[in-house]
Formats: sequence, C-alpha cells, structure tokens
Amino acid sequence: MKSPKDWFRANQTRITIRSAFSVFLLVAVLLPYQSIRNQMERSDAEDAKHRRAAQLRLIDRLLSPAGQLALANPDRVLSPATPLRPVILPFAEIQADMPGVVLDQVRAVGCPVQFKASHEARLDQGSICVGLRKSDAQDVRGRLLVTGTFIAGALVPHVFIGTGALEITRPVVRRFQEAHRIRLTLRDGDDKYQWLLPVQLPIDRRTHRVRDGLSLTAFRLDAKGVPMAWRPDFTGAWIVEGGCIDPSEATASCMREHSFSIAIPRDRWGRSDGNVPPRNLQFDVVVSGPGLDGQPMNFLDSTNAQVTAVPFGAPDIDSYLAAGESLTVEMQTEKGSQDVFSRARNQSSDSKGIQSFGEKVLRLVSVTLAGSSSGHEERRSFGQRGAEFELVHRSSIRGLDPELLRTGASVTGYAVLMIAMTILAWVAIEYGIMRRVMRLTRRTRLVSLAVRNDGNLKGIDFSELKGKDELGVLATGLDDLLKRVADDVQRNVIRNQHETSLLRAISHEIRGPLQSLSAVLQDSEPGSGYVRRMLKALAALYGSASPSDGILSAELDAERMDLAEYLHKATANAPHAGIDNVVYKGPSSGLEIHADQSALETAILHILQNADRYRPAGTSISISLVSDQATASITIHNYGPHIPGELLERIFDYGVSERRGNSGENDGQGLFVVATYLSKMGGTVTAKNLPDGVSFVIEIPILKR
Repeated sequence: MKSPKDWFRANQTRITIRSAFSVFLLVAVLLPYQSIRNQMERSDAEDAKHRRAAQLRLIDRLLSPAGQLALANPDRVLSPATPLRPVILPFAEIQADMPGVVLDQVRAVGCPVQFKASHEARLDQGSICVGLRKSDAQDVRGRLLVTGTFIAGALVPHVFIGTGALEITRPVVRRFQEAHRIRLTLRDGDDKYQWLLPVQLPIDRRTHRVRDGLSLTAFRLDAKGVPMAWRPDFTGAWIVEGGCIDPSEATASCMREHSFSIAIPRDRWGRSDGNVPPRNLQFDVVVSGPGLDGQPMNFLDSTNAQVTAVPFGAPDIDSYLAAGESLTVEMQTEKGSQDVFSRARNQSSDSKGIQSFGEKVLRLVSVTLAGSSSGHEERRSFGQRGAEFELVHRSSIRGLDPELLRTGASVTGYAVLMIAMTILAWVAIEYGIMRRVMRLTRRTRLVSLAVRNDGNLKGIDFSELKGKDELGVLATGLDDLLKRVADDVQRNVIRNQHETSLLRAISHEIRGPLQSLSAVLQDSEPGSGYVRRMLKALAALYGSASPSDGILSAELDAERMDLAEYLHKATANAPHAGIDNVVYKGPSSGLEIHADQSALETAILHILQNADRYRPAGTSISISLVSDQATASITIHNYGPHIPGELLERIFDYGVSERRGNSGENDGQGLFVVATYLSKMGGTVTAKNLPDGVSFVIEIPILKR
C-alpha cells in the first residue's frame, strides 16, 4: 500500500496537467466577466468625462455671439440653411446704406450663411444674411435686410441713357440681362414676390455726369420674371465693388469679393394689415452676370449651392453628441421651462443589432446594465442676456457604447471557443497521451534500475509500445537504442585502450631519435628550439590518458625575452612554415616579457595556420603589436569568413572545430593548445569577428623596466 506522498510523486505529472486544465477552464469562465466589467467601468468614467467636457464646450459656443443668435432664432438650428429665413438680429435699428459696416455687424453676431460650389472649391461663392431688427421678432413691421458678399470679376453696370457723350472708363451695357444683377425671391406663405436689382452706373440726369461708385435699383418682376414697370420699385439697395483677392493678378481679370446690402420696405410686399411672423418668410438669392469670358453665369445661387455652412447650426450641436444621445436647450420662464430647440443622434440599424446581442451577452455574465432601461440625464444651467437656460443631455449609457457591446460579444465568443477547445485538448491528452506516457515511464524506470545494477538490458522490451505516431516512434527509438547501447559501450572501451597504447608506442619510438638529435645540436644552433619543443610535447603525451591531458600537464620553461624582436623574426620566418604574405606592424625591439619562447612560438604558429586556412587567396595576414604600462597586445588578423556565432565562445575548448568530420586531421586541438600555453604564461587569447574578417587578440604581461 503506497502512502499518499508516494502516490502523489508517482502521479504528479497527471495531477499537474489536470490542475492546469482546471485552472485554465476557470480562467476562461471568469475572463469575460472581469474583462467586460472592467471595460464597462472604464467606459462609464470616460463617457462621463467626455460628456462633461462636451457640455462645457457647447455652453461656451452658445454664449458666443453665433450661439446667442441661435438661441434667439431656434429655426436656424432646427431647419436647413436654405431656403434662407430672416434672423432676428440684436439691433434696434439697421442702417443698410453702408454695406461694409452692415457686413461687419452681422458677421460679428454670426448671421451670414456661407456658400460653396463644392467641398473642393478653393473660394466661397459668397455669404448672405437675411435679418430683421429685434422689435420684429413676432410681427414683421420694419424693413427686411438682405446683405452679403459674392465672388466675381470686375462689375459690369447697366446704364439707361446713351454713353456717347459720357466720360466712362469701364465697360457698361444697356440691357439688364447683360449686367451684373441680383435676383431676390421672397415667399410669404403662398404669396411670392420677385425683384431684379441690376448693378447701375449712377449718372446725374441734369448734368449727365457720372457719379462715383455703383448702385443697385430694384425692379419688381411678374410671375414670368419680366419687369412689371420701368420705374424702380424701391431704391434702398447699395453695392461696393471689392479689390482683387489676389493682388498679384491683373486688375482687369482678377476675382473680387463684392459686398451688397438691400433694405426691402415693408409696404412693397404682403398685406399691410396682416400679422406676418418671421418664420413664415423664405428667401432665394441669385447673383448673375457676365463671366471672365463674357458668357453669362451665376456667381451665387442660394438654392442650388452644393455646400452651405451656418456659423452655428445643427452640425455644430451634433458634433457634441454621440450616437444615441440627445440634447435639449430649455429657457426658464415665469410659466416654467420652454424648449428652445432639441437635437438627437440616432443609432444605425447595425449598431442596434449589436446592442441587442451585446446586452444578452452582458446579462449572461451577470453584468449590471446600469441606466440601460431608464436612460441617463444630466442638466447644466447657464445665463445669457438676462435669460436663464438649461442644457439637458440625455443618453442610454450601455445602449450608446457599441464598442463595449461588441467587445462583450467577441470576448464571450472567444471564451466559449477556448472552453470547448480546452475540454477537447484535455480529453485527447488524458486518453491519447498520458496513459501511454505512464506505460513508457514504467519501462524507462526498469531501464534505469537495470543500468544501476548489472547493465543487462536484454530483458527489457519496448516493442508493444511501438507505433506510427510520436510516442510510437519514441518507443521504437528507445527499443533500438537499448539494443545498441551495450555494444557501443564495449567498443568505446576497447578503442580508448587501443588509442592510449598507440600514443605511448609512438611517443616511445620518436623520443629516442629526438634525444640523440638534441645531444648533437648545440643550444645556439638553428633548429635546437624546435627539437626541444617536440621533446616537451612527447613528454607530456607519454603516459597521459589522452592528448588533452597531455597538453594540460605540459610544463613550460619561462624566460626573459624580447617580444617585439621575436614577432619581427617570426614574421620573416613564416614563409618557411608554408605561410606567405604575413605582415608585421609594430616595434622591432624593446618590449620584454617572461615566457616560454617555444610555447609562444607554438601558439603563434597555430593561429597563423588557422588564419592561412580560411583567408581568401592573395590576401595578407597582419600581426600588430601594441602595449600599455602592464600588458602587451598581439592582434593577428586575416580576411575571410566569420567564425559562426555558436562557436565563438567555445572555439578554444578541446575538440571544438568548424571542420569537425570534414577531414582526417585531429581538428579542435590547435586553438586549445594556444589557450592552454598562454594561460600557463599568464596571458589570454580571444577571437572576434570584424566586418572584413577575423582577429585573434593575445594579451600577455610585460616586464617592468
């Protein structure tokens, strides 16, 4: 009977996997709830912050002159910009005889409606303001003011009399249809009134002299657009010709902004005894005349303009509302609150569908939809010119956040998919993998016991676990591996014994001739150093279990030597070692170190042979020597390919070589010898890749003078 502790250890993998899947399922269930709830809270905070900011900005706009005009003229917000309707201006009287002054006044209060031919048009077609004095707010009894601007070339006026005897310096015409003209259309319910106001050149009829400036004269038109009489219907109209918009253009062909003002007397339209509210009136204004090419054209058409813009209107209010929100401005009176105007932005049909599905998802995860049923309302009060107003902002918080609902639906969908996939993965791992892994583990435990005891693996068989899937392939591999392990171990033991015996035999056979040669050669004779170096190498190998042990156990005879002089001579002797085109850069003498000259020569030779092996044909190998107060630095550089990154840190280890298996040489020993010998002499060696090749840097202490 196993103890609970032993049972847990035997089944800890299965318990861990089951616990991990259980936790993952719990997280998959809780993730939508917590994620949607957190996002809802952030959305509430952000929505409230944005609503407050939008309300304050809107109140600032309503307190501006254009906003005050909208409060006094709610139809300006509730109705389209065209056809034009009279606006109650905050003026007791309107002086229309100076168009420039009148325009400045109506622009200051935000009255003119801007017209453009298209959104891409560079210039406006012009602007028009139709206004009334503030005393006519309930019943129009005074003059109607029509003032504005239009863009055209130099004005071509109309004259009534012949021009032969007149001193006129500008083109004039004798027909209304050929002059620049303004056509006004006033609708009062079913009644319609039309006037044509041609631009005229003022001429003194007594003296036949041309007066300064230009003028407008209004002629009443019948239903067919023909003047009803040649006598002016009224004369309260003025026009001012503007200068060139672009001063660099020629005066005769440049475009100009002309301004006009027209005061239509109350007795020239409608019934004098009738009560006429301003909201019943509608205006159309068309400015026509010859174009720059002489052909007739409309410069401004309030009815057919593609783009109209009111200084403060419905689009401005809509910009402060999100989808599904509404805004109402109420004026506080003695009888209670009275709606001034109200605007709302509806949700699209697809957004409502998302809302319906999103609410179901949010309810499914028990998220409280605060305010979704009754809506949310905020009120802010402000005053303007003695009147008190209240801004009422209504919204349904959840219904107006389709992004939150979309997120709730998508997160829940992903969570359901994650749960389903987790359960499927759990079943597949439990029944398709874990049971087979447990059987494979039991067999592997038997292998471990056999290896620790007698090493007999022949009684262990994995054949029943073989198959074509990954675990079956693993069982097949283990079965084949076990059958070969014993034979491989025995072969390795025999090979190691043979190599050790062979090394000792070779060392013994070579040592005799070398000792005789060393006795014949004097220390000063050429070649004596190489013979001593070979004897040391053989002494290290003789009796060693392996070449690496022999290299590590080698003893060096350090002595005082001139490093600069040695490198200078080594560079000159490099061709004798089969390495050509070696260049030395550094001092020729005067840099002394404490080292074994034979071991240092071996280290330098191995690096040069390595550089010669990899450098492109015809390139040089450079040896440079620099020093500071304590260390001499030797840099051996060759052009050619880089050392692979995975070998750069291990290239000085025994048996590490990029050429391993590509030749019959004993690769992986040369740089190991370099690092070992230099370490015994107190030096270091490093390798690094450069943009044009490879450098080996040797650092060794120098002797103080």
